[in-house]
Amino acid sequence: MATSGADILQRYAQGDRSFVGINLEASNLSLQDLTHASFAKANLSHAILHGATLIGTSFHQANLQASGFIAGDLAGANLKDANLSNALFSNSNLTGADLRGANLYQAVFANASLRGANLRGANLQKADLREADLTGADLSGAQVNLQSLEDAILADTVLPDGRIVSFAQE
Repeated sequence: MATSGADILQRYAQGDRSFVGINLEASNLSLQDLTHASFAKANLSHAILHGATLIGTSFHQANLQASGFIAGDLAGANLKDANLSNALFSNSNLTGADLRGANLYQAVFANASLRGANLRGANLQKADLREADLTGADLSGAQVNLQSLEDAILADTVLPDGRIVSFAQE
């Protein structure tokens, strides 16, 4: 049985930051501030978190399949080994986020900031990276079609093969 978004917000307001393993499938937490909370190993598949402030929040090994984070702030978030397939991150801030080993299959990062993000070993197959800012991001060992990076902003970006590239943007 899924926990309600209202329950999480009440617990967060009381100072609780640990929501490890919780089931929040299809919950709506849009525009909420859950800074530095831990949703490690939680189920947030199909959750709606548009415009949410999730700075430094941990989603380590969480299921976030088909969740929406449009215009969300996930700066410094831990998304290591998370399932983010088909997730929406358009116009989101993922600056410095840890996405090592994450499943980002068909995720949408259009106009998102991934500056300094760690994407080592991530699955970015069929991901939409149009106009995504990957300045200083590390894609070492990531599964990504290099053609999908053509419209991304690359400056001091480490490619899957270890090459560091910078493409001039017009």
